[in-house]
Amino acid sequence: MVRREEVDLLRPLEEAARDKSKPTFIIDLAQSTALLNFDQTYKGRTILVPRRYFEDPLEVDFEYLHVIHDEMLVVARAIKNMLNPVRINFCALGNKVPQFHWHLIPRYEGDLNWGYAPWPVRDRVLLEAGEYRDLAKILRSEVTNLRGGQVHSPTPIQPQGVELP
Repeated sequence: MVRREEVDLLRPLEEAARDKSKPTFIIDLAQSTALLNFDQTYKGRTILVPRRYFEDPLEVDFEYLHVIHDEMLVVARAIKNMLNPVRINFCALGNKVPQFHWHLIPRYEGDLNWGYAPWPVRDRVLLEAGEYRDLAKILRSEVTNLRGGQVHSPTPIQPQGVELP
């Protein structure tokens, strides 16, 4: 298992999520950031990174997870509306990067692994910086539209613990 200290030195998702100048940056939401995955074998493949660092969703309270889940669904709806995939696969694995994050993988009829899991991918599809920016801009606009122009709340929610019966 990777020790937290080792992860703190790397934190690749947090760094990427903070840098809004990167061509893969889509949008900041109240409790998460959406980024295009560098591999665009499945056009519109996106990563949703929570602002709060955690490795296991069982480590955080339900309220916080609901906010992230709602934000994930808004981003997924934007992908669906703008790119018209047949379906979207949602994955949260944590095998390679332990920081919890969602992969939103649009699936298109006839794609590389249609009818099966989106892996393995032998030859990744990498775009030019301008192509990432254009795709991110389309998705950002639709997320903003779906949220009624409200991108994120000025004061992020500070979730409290939830007691179970």
